[in-house]
Amino acid sequence: QPVALPQGRWGWVDGRTAVYRPKRFWPGDTTIRFTVNLKGIVVSELDGTRYEGSKYADFIHEMRIGRKLVLKIRDSKHRLKVSKGGKTVKTFGVSLGKRNFRTYSGIKVLSDIKYRKLRMVGNDKASQETWDVISPYSMPLTTDGEYIHGAPWARYRIGSANGSHGCTNMNPEDARWLYNRVREGDPVVTKGTGRSM
Repeated sequence: QPVALPQGRWGWVDGRTAVYRPKRFWPGDTTIRFTVNLKGIVVSELDGTRYEGSKYADFIHEMRIGRKLVLKIRDSKHRLKVSKGGKTVKTFGVSLGKRNFRTYSGIKVLSDIKYRKLRMVGNDKASQETWDVISPYSMPLTTDGEYIHGAPWARYRIGSANGSHGCTNMNPEDARWLYNRVREGDPVVTKGTGRSM
């Protein structure tokens, strides 16, 4: 049954890729079919020749939305909750960004990129802090370096205090559990950090 797109926004990822994010998450276990009317739209230009779409050249794309898995991070509680199909299945302690390195609050979406071990190197001139660590089970949340990752050096503060440079720190065994279950497109909702996306 064809229906209009739910309320949301388009955004460009790069010069060729646009994404659509609905105001509310796509429902789990459903099939979504997009039909893009290309009539009169310039689809390419080559050697001075312009190619336009016709009413017979609609672009049709179908995608399957899998299980509904959502990560919710609450700064004030230093907790990350994993819900599947609307029910909480796991809760973990976390440590977010400390003062001057606050983690972003907002909705982020996991990509298909994951690292079993990732070297993170940084040098902040304002605070004169430097770091060079190997972060196990790293999953990027933003394009500018915010990750969920294991932080074996931070066990003493995970679940009780913030101290990272903006990432969501977890105990390595908890990060491994998450790493083995999340998929591209899973949303991560972070609240209460005082720094908006």
